[in-house]
Amino acid sequence: MRRYLKPVTFLLCLLPLAWLLARGFGVAGTSLGANPIDELQDKTGEWALRLLLVTLCITPLAVTLRKPWLLAVRRMLGLFSFSYLCLHFVNWLVLDQWLDLRAVLADIANEERVHAGEFLRLLYELDPKEKEFYKEGAGEVEELLEKLPGKGKE
Repeated sequence: MRRYLKPVTFLLCLLPLAWLLARGFGVAGTSLGANPIDELQDKTGEWALRLLLVTLCITPLAVTLRKPWLLAVRRMLGLFSFSYLCLHFVNWLVLDQWLDLRAVLADIANEERVHAGEFLRLLYELDPKEKEFYKEGAGEVEELLEKLPGKGKE
């Protein structure tokens, strides 16, 4: 069994990519749906996270179960996770943003605005007595985000 561990792991890690390619080319009546770019981006990101979580679980699992042979596939899983992450990033940069630096910066700034707002909202929920402090912080975050090139209020 250990002899086949790496080749089987390799093939299993390629299955999601093969499935996405088959759906992309419409094999057997499947498709990527109405928005194929978003579907590719979502699925490659999901598989990058899944493989990363599996990779991070291998060492504790190998130690707990006393099965050191599990460590043999840890690096391969980590590299596949990184590969799916690179596919996710290239899909976003090339197919979604068309290598347009202004669009990239605007998308990043918009994400930062959302995350900063979520963070301030969470802090407010933890201590509502500091309402003015959070309003001031939200104003500072907005000012900083407005200074980013290619980004204005939408």
